[in-house]
Amino acid sequence: MGNPGGTPQPVEGDAVYLIAKALGQQLTVKQWHVNVTERGIVTTEAKLRACLSNHLGRMETRRAWLAPLGLLVPIVITLLTSKFEDYLLSPATWQAIFILGGVGSFIWLIIAIVQSIRSTTRDDIVGEITKGSQVFDVGAAGSETK
Repeated sequence: MGNPGGTPQPVEGDAVYLIAKALGQQLTVKQWHVNVTERGIVTTEAKLRACLSNHLGRMETRRAWLAPLGLLVPIVITLLTSKFEDYLLSPATWQAIFILGGVGSFIWLIIAIVQSIRSTTRDDIVGEITKGSQVFDVGAAGSETK
């Protein structure tokens, strides 16, 4: 910390030192960005990009139930509050169209809710990134493989 450049230097035994020691032998790093007060994860950009591409689409399904619900609610309200008139089609045909639309959006809603419950979580992504990694306990000698 007291060096002329103002950049703190890793001290043997701290997290930055252990990370630098573990990775410095395996690859060349241009820059280090260190902002850890809890558990830290060090990985390559390629592994992070691959993991995010695998899971991004599945994470987006967590909110997929909003579209069918947004259709179902006004269809149900229309069915409950409207008296269909004879305009281009008969009133029974209009009612059948709205009933079919309601049933279709209800089925879509159920499927979307099931997919949302089964979708990828943040913990799944962190688990995949850390799978097979080495774990270094700060202040403890040695490492263990996760």
